[in-house]
Amino acid sequence: MPVMLHQPLSTFSLDRAGGANSTSVIDTYLGRATATKRTNMSVAVVHMRADEALQEHYHRHTEETFLVTEGACFAVVDGEEYYLPKGALIVIQSEERHYLKTLLQQEAQIVAISLPAHDDADFIAV
Repeated sequence: MPVMLHQPLSTFSLDRAGGANSTSVIDTYLGRATATKRTNMSVAVVHMRADEALQEHYHRHTEETFLVTEGACFAVVDGEEYYLPKGALIVIQSEERHYLKTLLQQEAQIVAISLPAHDDADFIAV
């Protein structure tokens, strides 16, 4: 079961001093993302168009946290749908099948934090 927290943001900043070191999934699957990868975690800023759904998948070892910084979207986790307005945060545990989808007429910007760092080998499409 995912952990969902909601607290509106007053300010938000992302330190990109480490530069972009994106993995191929972030570059090709997510496409419109800016990412930084450290040894123990990775951060990606994902820009989703209106009425867009990412591919359902899970990770054997990675826990992901999604923070909605603009717009709104839904997180579908193990078949359960969670509405995520701006400022909402949801933590997806490893082995939980999940994907994000946007609303029919609303774009979204989501910060995706992976711990440990994103690894293409740990991205299992469903």
